[in-house]
Amino acid sequence: VALRLCSPDMMANLMASQLQFGKDAFTLDDMNKVLDKSVFLDFSAQKAVSPHLAIAQYAFVKQYAEQFCKVRDGKLTDDVSLYVAARVQKVYKAIDRLSRTHVDAGSKSHYRGLLVYINRKLAAKGETAISLKK
Repeated sequence: VALRLCSPDMMANLMASQLQFGKDAFTLDDMNKVLDKSVFLDFSAQKAVSPHLAIAQYAFVKQYAEQFCKVRDGKLTDDVSLYVAARVQKVYKAIDRLSRTHVDAGSKSHYRGLLVYINRKLAAKGETAISLKK
């Protein structure tokens, strides 16, 4: 599911439908609101992450990171790429916050692991992903 929903084709189709149908379209922002609520629990520091949800969050973070790498490496250069970069920044900042503030120790540890994964995946050779915090 993450692979399909995070594909550049899916994102481009949602952007195109928004341009074509306006406010009546199901947009990329609408899709991400659903994902934020159902997969990322609205990035709440109060809601514990179940083992199944942890797997789903990892799958989405993995897809976001792979798309971001394509943007960074110049393989995605269309409107979708700008959206992907903004989405990765939002998710990164939320996960960073949750890795420090989550009330559930297991969930906090899970978010720390996701943060490590993101930093390693997005780091250019010899650099860290610190630029995402801007």
